[in-house]
Amino acid sequence: RECRERFLPLQEPHAEPLSSRGVNFSGVSDVVAPYKIWRTNPQFHLVILTLGGEGECVTDGTDKTRLIHPGDLWISPAGICQDYRATGAWRILFFHIDPTHPSGTIPYEKVMIGHATYARQLESAMTWFINESLTNTPVSRKAARAYAEVIRHCLDREIDSLAHPEHRLARAQLDALWEAINGSISQNWSVEEMARRMRLSSAQLRRVVASHHGMTPQEILTRLRIGRTKELLRRTDYSLDQIAEQVGYDSPFSLSRVFKRNTGISPRDFRKAAYPK
Repeated sequence: RECRERFLPLQEPHAEPLSSRGVNFSGVSDVVAPYKIWRTNPQFHLVILTLGGEGECVTDGTDKTRLIHPGDLWISPAGICQDYRATGAWRILFFHIDPTHPSGTIPYEKVMIGHATYARQLESAMTWFINESLTNTPVSRKAARAYAEVIRHCLDREIDSLAHPEHRLARAQLDALWEAINGSISQNWSVEEMARRMRLSSAQLRRVVASHHGMTPQEILTRLRIGRTKELLRRTDYSLDQIAEQVGYDSPFSLSRVFKRNTGISPRDFRKAAYPK
């Protein structure tokens, strides 16, 4: 009775991004001991992310158990016994994926346990998806579909991360790097400084960024700076000298040249278009 479970309404049209991935059951569960699930021959892939508390699982047909801690990601392919339970209070996200669906494949034939990267993002998106589905208005259905897209992308990233743990770590480090840059964009962000923060050589950083983003570090830095410049042109009356200083360019001329090369329009004309008289 103390358990609280909320299931995603996957039968709704706005859940199509998930149902088209083969997800046929999913939810956010707050459970307590003696909550227990035991399936001898499940006909679906199981993905569980632990948000809080602890559970334990037995998946290899033996009596050995393994604790599942906060931040853990557990993937169990179809056909393998699923035996898991709460050891106290346990907060999880779960997904059942139909292996017979054309898009319901996962790259594993055995149980995989690793670290979850996007658990909090998934929790937020799943909660909002459920809430928006409840109101069932045209606007809320549109919002729910957007959250379903986010859930699918995060789920796919989590599933792929255990096959390529080095990619997961690199992605998390890159996310932290871009956040740091965006938070102090006026700083002199050379490739060497970015690489130092990632504890990589400059050549390694270029390879990692190209692999994950299809761009160079300098191109991403420029995109961030141009994006900030656009907002300052739209939202403030700062001079171009002030904006250049705030976004990390040594002169308004340098900023103007880069801005026009990337947008096809000068900062002055961009501001005029944003605030036509």
